[in-house]
Formats: sequence, structure tokens, C-alpha cells
Amino acid sequence: MLYEVFTEFRGIFNSIAALYFYGSMLSIEIKLHKMSFLLTLYWFR
Repeated sequence: MLYEVFTEFRGIFNSIAALYFYGSMLSIEIKLHKMSFLLTLYWFR
């Protein structure tokens, strides 16, 4: 019983950690794209 609850909790924790990791990676990628876009706009001004 306790072991099942533990594995369930670990699965939930793993999915939350994966979501947080992918979200932070995505936001970093979006920031990089925005910065490069602004740099190209500035370059071709």
C-alpha cells in the first residue's frame, strides 16, 4: 500500500519536473529567438 502510494507520488513528481524543465527550456529558446530577431532588425536597419 505504502509502496504504491510512493511510486504514484514519484510519477507525479517526475511529470511535474519534466514539465517545468521543458517549460524553462522553451522560454529560454523563445528569448533567444526574440533576441536574434531584434538583432537582425537592428542589423538591417
